[in-house]
Amino acid sequence: MKLSASIIAILSGCLLSFAALAKSVSVNVFAVPSADIEQTVASVSDKLKQNGMESFYEQGFPVHITLYLTTYDEAAIPGLLAKVKMLTTTQPAVPLKAEGFTVTAGNWVFVDAVKETELQHLADKLTNALSPLRDLSAPLPAWVNAYPQKKAVFEQYGSPNVFAQFEPHMTLLAAEASPALPAMKKYFADSPPSATGYVKAVGVGLADEKGQITKVLGHFQLK
Repeated sequence: MKLSASIIAILSGCLLSFAALAKSVSVNVFAVPSADIEQTVASVSDKLKQNGMESFYEQGFPVHITLYLTTYDEAAIPGLLAKVKMLTTTQPAVPLKAEGFTVTAGNWVFVDAVKETELQHLADKLTNALSPLRDLSAPLPAWVNAYPQKKAVFEQYGSPNVFAQFEPHMTLLAAEASPALPAMKKYFADSPPSATGYVKAVGVGLADEKGQITKVLGHFQLK
């Protein structure tokens, strides 16, 4: 039986609609630090600003520590939010210490966070619960091929920075080209930022290519 041109057009339109619904988005599940930690990020950001560098904090992005960042089909987001809400309902606030200033080989700049046991456990719990919901077709980032251990956890959990590869930090700059950066690296090596506080909430947000939160989808206060 031959299909009429109008029926073919309708079917084609339906397929396009389903494809649009299957949009994959980057979602960051993150720790929200207490005011003590945020103030430290603000102080470091101010020093960078005085030397011609505008941090993500200065640009208005939320201060955060990524706990689990991967991609999801948009249709999975309501289930993801429900899962995070369930996991945080009885979760007490987690101790958090900011300590140190890192400039990577690619000139990404961090205020480091200490990988305390409670913080690791929170990240692990969220990763285990949320990874089954992720978009399994998401491509492997090219840079991960150079790091076999990160590649292994990406293939299993959809992120190269989980479990033993979890390296908590608060990103200030990405691929910074300012000639003033080496001087700032030395300055903060001599006077490293440090603060003690706690994780007051877990947030869920859409993330850009640099992992920064462009839209908060959920905010779950810890006890």
